[in-house]
Amino acid sequence: MSWTTIIWSMSAAVCLTLAAVHFIVWSRMRDSWGYLLFAVAAVSTAVIAMLELNLIHAKTPEAYGELLRWMHVPAGILMVALVWFIYFYLQAGRHWLAWTITGLRMLILLPNFLIYPNATFAEITGLRTEVFLGEIFSIPIGEENPWRILIHVSMLLLLLFVVDAAITAWKQGHRRRVLVFAGMTILAILLGAFFSGLMARGILPGAFVSFIFMLIVLVMAFELSMDLICSRELARDLRESQQRMNLAASAANLGLWEWDVICDSIWVSEAGRETLGISEFEHMNFENYLRLIHPDDSEAMRLTVNRTLAESRDFQMEYRMMGPDSTMRWIAVYGQLERSMSGKPVLLRGVSMDVTERKQTEVELQNQRNQLAHITRVTSLGQLSSALAHEINQPLGAILRNAEAAELFLKQTPPDLEEVQEILKDIRNDEQRAVSVIERMRVMLKRREMQLEALAVKELISEIAKLFNTELQMHHASLRIDIADGLPDVYGDRVHLQQVILNLLLNSLDAMNGKTEEQRQIVIRASQTTDGMVEFVVVDSGTGIAPEQLPHLFEPFYTTKKNGMGIGLAISKTIVEMHGGEIMATNNPDGGTTVRFTVKVSLTKKVQL
Repeated sequence: MSWTTIIWSMSAAVCLTLAAVHFIVWSRMRDSWGYLLFAVAAVSTAVIAMLELNLIHAKTPEAYGELLRWMHVPAGILMVALVWFIYFYLQAGRHWLAWTITGLRMLILLPNFLIYPNATFAEITGLRTEVFLGEIFSIPIGEENPWRILIHVSMLLLLLFVVDAAITAWKQGHRRRVLVFAGMTILAILLGAFFSGLMARGILPGAFVSFIFMLIVLVMAFELSMDLICSRELARDLRESQQRMNLAASAANLGLWEWDVICDSIWVSEAGRETLGISEFEHMNFENYLRLIHPDDSEAMRLTVNRTLAESRDFQMEYRMMGPDSTMRWIAVYGQLERSMSGKPVLLRGVSMDVTERKQTEVELQNQRNQLAHITRVTSLGQLSSALAHEINQPLGAILRNAEAAELFLKQTPPDLEEVQEILKDIRNDEQRAVSVIERMRVMLKRREMQLEALAVKELISEIAKLFNTELQMHHASLRIDIADGLPDVYGDRVHLQQVILNLLLNSLDAMNGKTEEQRQIVIRASQTTDGMVEFVVVDSGTGIAPEQLPHLFEPFYTTKKNGMGIGLAISKTIVEMHGGEIMATNNPDGGTTVRFTVKVSLTKKVQL
């Protein structure tokens, strides 16, 4: 067996072995495309080596041309694999240039198989032999293929691509990779172009090009091996870090969890399993985890997770679930999403905590807020009592007068039934008016839990304006409503938000005491802010507020009124903040005060809390 057979066969065997190893690695790390591309490059180099071995002993120009023709296939595949290996491994290089090189190498195969014997020679007229180290090498004699210019262009583009990627990777801090891999790759490209030119001119046998490719493959294998070594070290450090993290999490009563999105497998730490009541050997996936969550919260969990996977936002949610002791628990979770280089979600990891005690405290505080809000509503409606009495007495008086008139018409001979029917319609309308006033009073006075729902802004303001109309008449004031077109619904509690508006309107009336009838004007505006909130604005033409009092206006028990309790604006502030908004007051340049508050836009339908 000749030394050429041994060396070229060994080269092919080394490449195939490296390809098999890295293909196995890729099969376990599917998102690491560098390992697959290396395996393709190594297999291509092995095929080139075996074709070269046959080129050495080619007997006829036809046989040499056919072998050279087929050699362009693995050579093209090798170049394409190298380009995309650099793109994914170095995370650098221009995308359009990579695709240009890929398309050009595929284009070279057309003249290689359809027009001439191969893409290197237009015609091979003969073979000459030379003896090197006791081995006879066949060297082609012929005319160079004009289509060979495409090979030169592709090599030049490859060189530019590698240089550009090297510069980018160097700026990113990957200097060792640039020096070792990119440097050797550039050297191999230059040597490959040089020896390929010598081969085309019959100066050098075409059997040594594979060793240049072999150099690239070995450099690629070295870099990937270094990555594997670093990965093992990182894995060891990660295990140690995870042990320390588990210890810290247990001390802080935190549960750690990871969700492998691709495999749909959820890992939960020991502390987290104790909180959730999951056994150590129980396999968890996303659907199984959803079954542990309260039915009213499971769909919200699904929507939140889908939004996280789609938008790469942080995962954060609080939900209810049945604990291992059959009691309802509140769990708070926070996580971050990891994506592959291709942008595909691969891992969602985070922490969980039992926040049942905090939620119970929040419920108690909410009950206290509701109680204070109820007191404030009663106080506010107390100020409206005379107006409401007038509002009810008016339809009741009309009903009495209409009833008396109906009696008179019925006593006539014959009775005027048409007039009686009209009177009955008026009685019915007055009765509905009185019922409406009483119902609005009942709703405002009723003590109840917050009910968050989608609310139309125009409807919200119109209802409170009707209730406030008689008070305006008694104080000889006017109210102007300005609502922007196309305003979205807000998400909140109808009664609580109306309480805020009513309180601001009553304060505006008090602020305008001493003003003339023409000056007593209140304006309510509603518009959408730049950050997507809906802003409500109440403007009066009163005397304004002293500058030193403005910072304290919304503090509990602070009042600018002689007989005020100082809780109305404080409760209003609490309600607004419960709705995720802010409230503030400013003095107008021409006198009076402007109070504005914001409310979140509705994204969902009504939810009962």
